[in-house]
Amino acid sequence: MLSFFRRSLSGRIALYASLCATASIALVCAAIASRAGQRAEDDALTLARTTAERAAGTVQNELHATYTVAQALSRSLSAQKEANLPITRAQLDATLKATVEQWPGWLGFYSVWEPNALDGRDAEFANAGPGTNATGRFLSWWNRLEGQVTVSAVEFVAQAGANDWYDVACKTRQATWMDVAPFDIKGKTILASTLSLPIVAKGRCLGIVAVDLELGALQQQLQAIELPMPGARIALISQRGVYVSDPRQERLGKPADDQPKAMLASIAAGKPDQWTDSSDWIHLYTPVTMAPGLPAWSIELRLPLAETHRASQALVRWATLVGVVCVLLTSALMWLLV
Repeated sequence: MLSFFRRSLSGRIALYASLCATASIALVCAAIASRAGQRAEDDALTLARTTAERAAGTVQNELHATYTVAQALSRSLSAQKEANLPITRAQLDATLKATVEQWPGWLGFYSVWEPNALDGRDAEFANAGPGTNATGRFLSWWNRLEGQVTVSAVEFVAQAGANDWYDVACKTRQATWMDVAPFDIKGKTILASTLSLPIVAKGRCLGIVAVDLELGALQQQLQAIELPMPGARIALISQRGVYVSDPRQERLGKPADDQPKAMLASIAAGKPDQWTDSSDWIHLYTPVTMAPGLPAWSIELRLPLAETHRASQALVRWATLVGVVCVLLTSALMWLLV
Protein backbone atom coordinates (compact mmCIF):
# COMPACT_ATOMS: atom_id res chain seq x y z
CA MET A 1 0.00 0.00 0.00
CA LEU A 2 2.77 2.41 0.91
CA SER A 3 4.59 1.51 -2.27
CA PHE A 4 1.48 2.25 -4.34
CA PHE A 5 0.98 5.59 -2.53
CA ARG A 6 4.56 6.57 -3.20
CA ARG A 7 4.21 5.52 -6.79
CA SER A 8 1.02 7.50 -7.13
CA LEU A 9 2.55 10.55 -5.48
CA SER A 10 5.56 10.33 -7.74
CA GLY A 11 3.25 10.06 -10.71
CA ARG A 12 1.37 13.15 -9.68
CA ILE A 13 4.65 14.99 -9.22
CA ALA A 14 5.75 13.89 -12.68
CA LEU A 15 2.40 14.97 -14.10
CA TYR A 16 2.56 18.38 -12.45
CA ALA A 17 6.14 18.80 -13.61
CA SER A 18 5.12 17.93 -17.14
CA LEU A 19 2.25 20.40 -17.01
CA CYS A 20 4.58 23.10 -15.71
CA ALA A 21 7.06 22.33 -18.48
CA THR A 22 4.26 22.46 -21.06
CA ALA A 23 3.04 25.79 -19.70
CA SER A 24 6.59 27.16 -19.75
CA ILE A 25 7.09 26.05 -23.33
CA ALA A 26 3.76 27.62 -24.31
CA LEU A 27 4.77 30.92 -22.73
CA VAL A 28 8.15 30.83 -24.46
CA CYS A 29 6.47 30.13 -27.82
CA ALA A 30 4.01 32.99 -27.27
CA ALA A 31 6.88 35.32 -26.42
CA ILE A 32 8.81 34.18 -29.50
CA ALA A 33 5.73 34.67 -31.68
CA SER A 34 5.13 38.19 -30.41
CA ARG A 35 8.77 39.21 -30.60
CA ALA A 36 9.39 37.56 -33.96
CA GLY A 37 6.22 39.05 -35.47
CA GLN A 38 7.11 42.57 -34.38
CA ARG A 39 10.73 42.14 -35.46
CA ALA A 40 9.65 40.84 -38.87
CA GLU A 41 7.31 43.78 -39.34
CA ASP A 42 9.96 46.30 -38.24
CA ASP A 43 12.57 44.77 -40.56
CA ALA A 44 10.10 44.77 -43.46
CA LEU A 45 9.21 48.42 -42.88
CA THR A 46 12.88 49.40 -42.68
CA LEU A 47 13.60 47.63 -45.96
CA ALA A 48 10.46 49.09 -47.53
CA ARG A 49 11.45 52.63 -46.57
CA THR A 50 14.90 52.09 -48.04
CA THR A 51 13.33 50.79 -51.26
CA ALA A 52 10.90 53.73 -51.43
CA GLU A 53 13.70 56.24 -50.86
CA ARG A 54 15.78 54.60 -53.59
CA ALA A 55 12.81 54.76 -55.98
CA ALA A 56 12.17 58.39 -55.05
CA GLY A 57 15.82 59.15 -55.72
CA THR A 58 15.60 57.58 -59.17
CA VAL A 59 12.59 59.70 -60.10
CA GLN A 60 13.98 62.84 -58.50
CA ASN A 61 17.29 62.56 -60.37
CA GLU A 62 15.44 62.24 -63.68
CA LEU A 63 13.20 65.21 -62.95
CA HIS A 64 15.99 67.40 -61.61
CA ALA A 65 18.14 66.74 -64.67
CA THR A 66 15.28 67.94 -66.86
CA TYR A 67 14.88 71.04 -64.72
CA THR A 68 18.60 71.82 -64.83
CA VAL A 69 18.78 71.73 -68.64
CA ALA A 70 15.65 73.86 -69.13
CA GLN A 71 16.77 76.31 -66.45
CA ALA A 72 20.17 76.71 -68.13
CA LEU A 73 18.59 77.80 -71.42
CA SER A 74 16.12 80.08 -69.63
CA ARG A 75 18.91 81.82 -67.74
CA SER A 76 21.10 82.08 -70.83
CA LEU A 77 18.35 83.72 -72.90
CA SER A 78 17.49 86.06 -70.02
CA ALA A 79 21.13 87.11 -69.66
CA GLN A 80 21.50 87.75 -73.38
CA LYS A 81 18.42 89.96 -73.47
CA GLU A 82 19.51 91.77 -70.30
CA ALA A 83 22.83 92.57 -71.99
CA ASN A 84 21.13 93.53 -75.28
CA LEU A 85 22.92 90.70 -77.11
CA PRO A 86 21.21 89.53 -80.32
CA ILE A 87 19.47 86.16 -80.42
CA THR A 88 18.78 84.75 -83.86
CA ARG A 89 15.85 82.48 -84.57
CA ALA A 90 18.06 80.03 -86.40
CA GLN A 91 20.39 79.71 -83.41
CA LEU A 92 17.53 79.21 -80.97
CA ASP A 93 15.88 76.61 -83.22
CA ALA A 94 19.18 74.74 -83.52
CA THR A 95 19.62 74.74 -79.73
CA LEU A 96 16.09 73.45 -79.09
CA LYS A 97 16.38 70.73 -81.73
CA ALA A 98 19.81 69.52 -80.58
CA THR A 99 18.70 69.41 -76.94
CA VAL A 100 15.52 67.43 -77.47
CA GLU A 101 17.46 64.95 -79.62
CA GLN A 102 19.78 64.33 -76.66
CA TRP A 103 16.87 63.60 -74.31
CA PRO A 104 14.80 60.69 -75.64
CA GLY A 105 12.50 60.90 -72.60
CA TRP A 106 11.30 64.34 -73.68
CA LEU A 107 8.20 64.64 -75.80
CA GLY A 108 9.02 68.23 -76.72
CA PHE A 109 11.27 71.22 -75.99
CA TYR A 110 10.26 74.72 -76.99
CA SER A 111 10.42 78.45 -76.46
CA VAL A 112 7.52 80.88 -76.81
CA TRP A 113 8.07 84.64 -76.91
CA GLU A 114 5.88 87.67 -76.40
CA PRO A 115 5.09 89.69 -79.56
CA ASN A 116 8.30 91.19 -80.98
CA ALA A 117 10.17 90.34 -77.76
CA LEU A 118 12.76 88.10 -79.42
CA ASP A 119 14.12 90.26 -82.25
CA GLY A 120 11.43 92.82 -83.12
CA ARG A 121 10.94 91.14 -86.51
CA ASP A 122 7.69 89.23 -86.08
CA ALA A 123 6.11 90.80 -89.16
CA GLU A 124 8.92 89.44 -91.36
CA PHE A 125 8.34 85.89 -90.13
CA ALA A 126 4.56 85.75 -90.41
CA ASN A 127 3.72 82.27 -91.78
CA ALA A 128 7.41 81.92 -92.68
CA GLY A 129 7.81 78.36 -91.45
CA PRO A 130 6.42 75.54 -89.32
CA GLY A 131 7.71 77.14 -86.09
CA THR A 132 5.52 80.23 -86.31
CA ASN A 133 2.07 81.36 -87.48
CA ALA A 134 0.36 84.43 -88.93
CA THR A 135 1.56 86.53 -85.98
CA GLY A 136 5.22 85.87 -86.74
CA ARG A 137 5.96 85.24 -83.05
CA PHE A 138 8.66 82.70 -82.24
CA LEU A 139 6.62 79.60 -81.26
CA SER A 140 8.94 76.71 -82.16
CA TRP A 141 7.92 73.44 -80.51
CA TRP A 142 10.46 70.72 -81.31
CA ASN A 143 8.64 67.47 -80.58
CA ARG A 144 8.26 63.74 -81.21
CA LEU A 145 4.57 63.73 -82.10
CA GLU A 146 5.38 62.10 -85.44
CA GLY A 147 7.78 59.60 -83.91
CA GLN A 148 10.84 61.63 -84.90
CA VAL A 149 11.97 65.13 -83.95
CA THR A 150 10.13 67.75 -86.00
CA VAL A 151 9.05 71.34 -85.40
CA SER A 152 5.60 72.86 -85.29
CA ALA A 153 4.12 76.06 -83.90
CA VAL A 154 2.77 76.07 -80.36
CA GLU A 155 -0.98 76.66 -80.36
CA PHE A 156 -2.75 78.69 -77.71
CA VAL A 157 -6.17 77.40 -76.72
CA ALA A 158 -9.03 79.82 -76.11
CA GLN A 159 -10.11 78.18 -72.87
CA ALA A 160 -9.68 79.23 -69.26
CA GLY A 161 -6.63 77.57 -67.73
CA ALA A 162 -5.59 75.83 -70.97
CA ASN A 163 -2.53 78.07 -71.35
CA ASP A 164 -1.42 78.04 -67.72
CA TRP A 165 1.88 76.46 -68.81
CA TYR A 166 2.63 79.90 -70.34
CA ASP A 167 0.48 82.38 -68.44
CA VAL A 168 1.38 81.27 -64.91
CA ALA A 169 5.13 81.07 -65.58
CA CYS A 170 5.19 84.50 -67.21
CA LYS A 171 2.92 86.17 -64.66
CA THR A 172 4.69 84.80 -61.57
CA ARG A 173 8.15 84.84 -63.19
CA GLN A 174 8.69 81.49 -61.51
CA ALA A 175 9.13 77.95 -62.77
CA THR A 176 5.80 76.17 -63.29
CA TRP A 177 5.30 72.41 -63.28
CA MET A 178 1.97 71.36 -64.72
CA ASP A 179 0.17 68.18 -63.74
CA VAL A 180 -0.01 65.03 -65.84
CA ALA A 181 -1.87 65.32 -69.14
CA PRO A 182 -2.51 62.91 -72.06
CA PHE A 183 -0.92 63.44 -75.48
CA ASP A 184 -1.89 61.61 -78.66
CA ILE A 185 0.98 60.29 -80.79
CA LYS A 186 -0.07 58.46 -83.93
CA GLY A 187 -3.22 57.18 -82.26
CA LYS A 188 -1.44 56.18 -79.06
CA THR A 189 -2.13 58.11 -75.86
CA ILE A 190 0.86 58.83 -73.64
CA LEU A 191 1.23 60.79 -70.42
CA ALA A 192 3.40 63.86 -70.13
CA SER A 193 3.98 66.74 -67.74
CA THR A 194 5.08 70.25 -68.71
CA LEU A 195 7.81 72.28 -67.03
CA SER A 196 7.92 75.99 -67.92
CA LEU A 197 10.56 78.56 -66.96
CA PRO A 198 10.25 82.30 -67.67
CA ILE A 199 12.65 84.39 -69.72
CA VAL A 200 12.96 87.63 -67.76
CA ALA A 201 15.00 90.73 -68.61
CA LYS A 202 14.80 94.38 -67.62
CA GLY A 203 11.95 93.62 -65.23
CA ARG A 204 9.72 92.09 -67.90
CA CYS A 205 8.74 88.55 -68.86
CA LEU A 206 9.71 88.11 -72.50
CA GLY A 207 8.58 84.50 -72.90
CA ILE A 208 9.21 80.99 -71.63
CA VAL A 209 11.31 77.88 -72.16
CA ALA A 210 9.35 74.66 -71.67
CA VAL A 211 9.75 70.87 -71.65
CA ASP A 212 7.05 68.25 -72.18
CA LEU A 213 8.38 65.29 -70.19
CA GLU A 214 7.10 61.93 -71.40
CA LEU A 215 6.37 59.76 -68.34
CA GLY A 216 6.46 56.28 -69.86
CA ALA A 217 10.15 55.91 -69.00
CA LEU A 218 9.43 56.58 -65.33
CA GLN A 219 6.71 53.93 -65.39
CA GLN A 220 9.17 51.37 -66.78
CA GLN A 221 11.92 52.31 -64.30
CA LEU A 222 9.68 52.12 -61.26
CA GLN A 223 7.96 48.88 -62.19
CA ALA A 224 11.37 47.27 -62.79
CA ILE A 225 12.54 48.00 -59.22
CA GLU A 226 13.06 44.90 -57.07
CA LEU A 227 10.56 45.20 -54.22
CA PRO A 228 11.21 43.97 -50.66
CA MET A 229 8.69 41.10 -50.65
CA PRO A 230 6.28 39.15 -52.87
CA GLY A 231 3.04 40.99 -53.54
CA ALA A 232 4.47 44.47 -52.87
CA ARG A 233 3.50 47.23 -55.31
CA ILE A 234 4.95 50.62 -56.17
CA ALA A 235 3.22 53.69 -57.63
CA LEU A 236 3.93 57.36 -58.34
CA ILE A 237 1.21 59.93 -57.61
CA SER A 238 1.26 63.58 -58.70
CA GLN A 239 0.58 66.50 -56.38
CA ARG A 240 -3.00 66.74 -57.62
CA GLY A 241 -3.61 63.06 -56.98
CA VAL A 242 -3.17 61.48 -60.41
CA TYR A 243 -1.42 58.13 -61.00
CA VAL A 244 1.79 58.77 -62.93
CA SER A 245 3.00 55.18 -62.46
CA ASP A 246 1.18 52.09 -61.22
CA PRO A 247 1.29 48.34 -61.95
CA ARG A 248 -2.38 48.62 -62.93
CA GLN A 249 -2.12 50.05 -66.43
CA GLU A 250 -5.75 51.13 -66.44
CA ARG A 251 -5.06 53.51 -63.54
CA LEU A 252 -2.36 55.52 -65.34
CA GLY A 253 -3.38 59.14 -65.79
CA LYS A 254 -6.49 58.58 -63.67
CA PRO A 255 -7.35 60.22 -60.32
CA ALA A 256 -6.06 58.33 -57.28
CA ASP A 257 -9.59 58.20 -55.86
CA ASP A 258 -8.78 54.95 -54.04
CA GLN A 259 -6.44 56.89 -51.74
CA PRO A 260 -7.64 58.33 -48.40
CA LYS A 261 -8.13 62.11 -48.42
CA ALA A 262 -5.60 62.46 -45.60
CA MET A 263 -2.93 60.75 -47.71
CA LEU A 264 -3.73 62.89 -50.75
CA ALA A 265 -3.34 65.94 -48.51
CA SER A 266 0.09 64.69 -47.39
CA ILE A 267 1.11 64.11 -51.01
CA ALA A 268 0.01 67.64 -51.98
CA ALA A 269 1.96 69.06 -49.03
CA GLY A 270 5.09 67.07 -49.92
CA LYS A 271 5.08 65.17 -46.61
CA PRO A 272 6.00 61.52 -45.95
CA ASP A 273 3.16 59.48 -44.46
CA GLN A 274 1.81 55.95 -44.00
CA TRP A 275 -1.37 54.06 -43.16
CA THR A 276 -2.66 50.48 -42.89
CA ASP A 277 -5.84 49.56 -44.74
CA SER A 278 -8.58 47.12 -43.73
CA SER A 279 -6.89 44.30 -45.67
CA ASP A 280 -3.68 44.67 -43.63
CA TRP A 281 -1.68 46.39 -46.36
CA ILE A 282 0.79 49.05 -45.26
CA HIS A 283 1.03 52.10 -47.56
CA LEU A 284 4.23 54.19 -47.36
CA TYR A 285 4.54 57.60 -49.05
CA THR A 286 7.86 59.26 -49.91
CA PRO A 287 7.93 62.77 -51.49
CA VAL A 288 9.63 63.47 -54.83
CA THR A 289 10.55 67.01 -55.91
CA MET A 290 11.92 68.35 -59.19
CA ALA A 291 13.32 71.52 -57.61
CA PRO A 292 12.65 73.71 -54.55
CA GLY A 293 9.39 75.62 -54.83
CA LEU A 294 7.81 73.24 -57.33
CA PRO A 295 4.95 70.81 -56.58
CA ALA A 296 5.89 67.52 -54.93
CA TRP A 297 4.90 64.09 -56.21
CA SER A 298 5.03 60.97 -54.08
CA ILE A 299 6.20 57.38 -54.29
CA GLU A 300 3.65 54.99 -52.78
CA LEU A 301 4.91 51.57 -51.69
CA ARG A 302 2.30 49.00 -50.64
CA LEU A 303 3.21 45.99 -48.49
CA PRO A 304 1.01 43.01 -47.53
CA LEU A 305 1.47 42.50 -43.78
CA ALA A 306 0.70 38.78 -44.18
CA GLU A 307 3.99 38.40 -46.07
CA THR A 308 5.97 40.04 -43.25
CA HIS A 309 4.64 37.45 -40.79
CA ARG A 310 5.41 34.33 -42.81
CA ALA A 311 9.02 34.06 -41.59
CA SER A 312 8.02 34.65 -37.97
CA GLN A 313 5.25 32.06 -38.23
CA ALA A 314 7.74 29.49 -39.49
CA LEU A 315 10.01 30.27 -36.54
CA VAL A 316 7.11 29.85 -34.10
CA ARG A 317 6.15 26.51 -35.64
CA TRP A 318 9.73 25.31 -35.30
CA ALA A 319 9.96 26.49 -31.70
CA THR A 320 6.64 24.82 -30.88
CA LEU A 321 7.78 21.53 -32.41
CA VAL A 322 11.03 21.60 -30.46
CA GLY A 323 9.10 22.47 -27.28
CA VAL A 324 6.65 19.61 -27.71
CA VAL A 325 9.46 17.13 -28.28
CA CYS A 326 11.26 18.41 -25.18
CA VAL A 327 8.11 18.08 -23.08
CA LEU A 328 7.48 14.54 -24.29
CA LEU A 329 11.08 13.49 -23.64
CA THR A 330 11.06 15.12 -20.20
CA SER A 331 7.76 13.51 -19.26
CA ALA A 332 8.89 10.08 -20.41
CA LEU A 333 12.14 10.37 -18.52
CA MET A 334 10.38 11.42 -15.32
CA TRP A 335 7.94 8.53 -15.54
CA LEU A 336 10.81 6.13 -15.98
CA LEU A 337 12.69 7.55 -13.02
CA VAL A 338 9.75 7.45 -10.64
